[in-house]
Amino acid sequence: MFSKRGIVNVGMIMIGFDYETEQDILRYVEELPKYNIHQLRISIATPFPGTAFEKRLKEKGINFDPDLSKWDTGHLVYEHPTISPSKMLDLQRQIVNSFYSSKEWNKRMKDFVSEHPRMKKSVEEFRNYVYENMA
Repeated sequence: MFSKRGIVNVGMIMIGFDYETEQDILRYVEELPKYNIHQLRISIATPFPGTAFEKRLKEKGINFDPDLSKWDTGHLVYEHPTISPSKMLDLQRQIVNSFYSSKEWNKRMKDFVSEHPRMKKSVEEFRNYVYENMA
């Protein structure tokens, strides 16, 4: 409905909870392109002080990264039971790259511009930014 009115749909998802496995996270590679979203933001679960998430991890005796500059939802800041910080970033990149290189996303953006020609320049600029920054 929003897309039909020229509104860009932004999908936001959080990965990296302590109960998730690599396989759980990788399912998004298949699933996300099917959703009618134009932009994707993937955050990494961060156990901010005072949250139930932080409490649960502390009760399990899990350690946290003392470098507060990483507490930005872009880094894994606790000792995940099965996924390293570098692997989590790799999983995040895999999901983003597969989403933006999917035939579904490309068709969705083509259709969006066709329905809303005034958005053509913005879509082209965004597409160029995405492709330049895909790792």
